[in-house]
Amino acid sequence: MNGGDDRFLATAYDYGHGLRFDPGCMTPQDQRAREITQVIAAAEARAEAHIWSEPNTVLVIDNTRVLHGRAAVATGDEDRALIRIAFNTKGAS
Repeated sequence: MNGGDDRFLATAYDYGHGLRFDPGCMTPQDQRAREITQVIAAAEARAEAHIWSEPNTVLVIDNTRVLHGRAAVATGDEDRALIRIAFNTKGAS
């Protein structure tokens, strides 16, 4: 996943858009970036995994507040559906 013709340099934090961290396609380019990569890796060790134990459940994540990822989907799980819905919460308290 670290190739392609559309390579570009970008910061992991973009004011107004938040944090993007994807070690599958992002490589730290300086000492500061390497240090924050270590911080994020350490935090990942403390992260909670969401376990899908009940059918017809929903997990809502606020992408502006949470750095999240997902594990690979198990093969043979044809009943799994991923639907993305955006909510505009500007002005919500």
